Amino acid sequence: MGFSDLFASRNPIMLRPDSINIDVKPIPAANGGYWWLPASEVTLSAEWENKNPTFRVGEAVSRSIYIKAAGVIDTQLPNLKFAEIEGVKQYPDKPVTMSTQDKGKVVSVKKFGNVFIPEKSGEITLPEVSIDWYNIHTKQLEKSVLPAQKIKVLPALKGEESALPQIEPEEISQQPQVSHNKATALAQPISQNNIPAWLWVIVAFLLGLFCSWFLFGRHTQAEKKSANDYIKQIKEAVKTENSKALRDSLIGWMQETNPDKKINNLDDVIACVGNKSLKEQVAELNILLYSPKKADFKPDVFLKAFAEEQKKGKKSTKKFDPLPKLYK
Repeated sequence: MGFSDLFASRNPIMLRPDSINIDVKPIPAANGGYWWLPASEVTLSAEWENKNPTFRVGEAVSRSIYIKAAGVIDTQLPNLKFAEIEGVKQYPDKPVTMSTQDKGKVVSVKKFGNVFIPEKSGEITLPEVSIDWYNIHTKQLEKSVLPAQKIKVLPALKGEESALPQIEPEEISQQPQVSHNKATALAQPISQNNIPAWLWVIVAFLLGLFCSWFLFGRHTQAEKKSANDYIKQIKEAVKTENSKALRDSLIGWMQETNPDKKINNLDDVIACVGNKSLKEQVAELNILLYSPKKADFKPDVFLKAFAEEQKKGKKSTKKFDPLPKLYK
């Protein structure tokens, strides 16, 4: 090419590929109007927070269910609905999704977290979970199933909720006789008819109230934690790299410092805090706990952001008054 060729005119060239006709088939009627999920493979799996959890009345146990599908993106994965279980409270978390490439195929995962809190002891059954999907290789509708699971719930460590003493009619009629026999040697004779049976019932009821307060009321007050207690636990959890303890302490601290807000999980904590760095680190902690992908949680950045959030909270904190002011 000579020097003059650099200034020669250029003619544009347009290349066009051959057109391809694509035949898009309708969703089979056999699908029955359910969520349409065409994939090469779909699996359901479950994982407990502890491998062999012990179920007790009043104690929370967490389970995660994963939908893994090949050949679809994460937005094509359906949501799961958890059926109600008698005697068990459930607190589902917000689903977490991700998509990756595996040997040239798209593989998507959707994680559903759920917290179970049994309200009574005995045997309960966690219902089966199933997903209908279409196998693009066999051209058949299939179903992936997570079988039902029977769980034995143990009584609470403190025992079942204690009721007031039950007094049988025979015991009521006998109690004045005991008091009469003991009193005859010390004071004037007391006739059984002088003390009505209903008075003994009231005395027993008041005595039961006093014992309940003495045994349980003081113990409950001692167990209540302050914001400073949670702050110490947060710092200790970061130091020992205990992500689960950090989650629980962080939620407890936020509940204590924001009594007017409903805070049950890390997503609620993220929505409540104002520090941007703290939001990001709590989000990474959420990924560390619940997502299979790698998290970028930085303890030093978290502690610095947490300290800034504390200072901001002290300046703006006002005493919470649940009742509106009548006069201004």
